[in-house]
Amino acid sequence: MKQPRVASLDVPYVGHPEQTHRITYYTWGEENAPTVLCVHGLTRNAHDFDFLADRLSNEFRVIAIDMPGRGKSEWLHYPEEYNLACYMANMLFFLDTLKIGPAHWIGTSMGGMLGMVMAAQQPERIRTLVLNDIGAQVAGSALARIGSYVGKVIQFPNRAAGESALREIYAPFGIRDEAVWQNLFTHDLEELPGGAVRRAYDPAIGQSWKADPAQPDMKMWELWEQVRCPTLLIRGEKSDILTADTAEKMRQTYPGMQLHTVPGVGHAPTLADEAEIDMIDRFIKQREYTSPGKAERNR
Repeated sequence: MKQPRVASLDVPYVGHPEQTHRITYYTWGEENAPTVLCVHGLTRNAHDFDFLADRLSNEFRVIAIDMPGRGKSEWLHYPEEYNLACYMANMLFFLDTLKIGPAHWIGTSMGGMLGMVMAAQQPERIRTLVLNDIGAQVAGSALARIGSYVGKVIQFPNRAAGESALREIYAPFGIRDEAVWQNLFTHDLEELPGGAVRRAYDPAIGQSWKADPAQPDMKMWELWEQVRCPTLLIRGEKSDILTADTAEKMRQTYPGMQLHTVPGVGHAPTLADEAEIDMIDRFIKQREYTSPGKAERNR
């Protein structure tokens, strides 16, 4: 695979703008090519997009970000800023500082939520939107499941134990290629003194998540109604985060949206499978090399 260029940016804290935290990002492809921006899920990191970026960078500049507290980005001194509103502020600062114009946004789970917000509230920044296993409604039971593990167990006595745990945690990903597993292990486990390893994220990212099975669904239908850019929705067939009913309702309310279901996979498809990469590559190219025209969703 092609090796990305690695860089970092100091981003102001939202509540303490006189102070900054460092985020790390990775770039593939020519600097003057159209931009594809990749944003990962809650506990993940930018390297989830390595295989996808390897292909897309033949014609695009691909940028993948380690969101605050993940991967090589700095852990926040103010953990209350691990929330969607602050992530949005961070992304806007990032886009403005790097002078990134309309981009093709690919977002997995949390990254897709941010993409929906951006497409709805600042549509001039988004050329196309690829949502990976996230939609306009998330079941409360799925949120409780996430709250039951995020930030709880992130350290293991050795790498073998860590890899074994990750194979169990990420079994729903449906990973069949051992190269994808090894890439995940490389970037998801950090060495500690004495041979122990830990997950590559700040456990404080989970402080706002509740393991309460009675919590209500997260509903974002009003936001979804404002999304008008060309959109591809990818769903894992067994996902509890994006149910079949929610995906179908999203298609009914936005007939121009493309929907693809990955068979036998839960939350979330890796976007490292050749078929998924081909699909995303075609979707973005078709929109990049045609005139923008009018928004796809009828007003």
